[in-house]
Amino acid sequence: MKALQTKKAHHFFCSGPQKLDRWSSFWSSLHSEEVDVLFLLSK
Repeated sequence: MKALQTKKAHHFFCSGPQKLDRWSSFWSSLHSEEVDVLFLLSK
């Protein structure tokens, strides 16, 4: 389940750099810990 969320969220981040700020703020409001994991994966 957690892996699925990370994969789906990672897809959003890869959809476009202009959407990064929008999705990062969106995910931070829902899953602050998940966002940290996503930033590590995106690097």
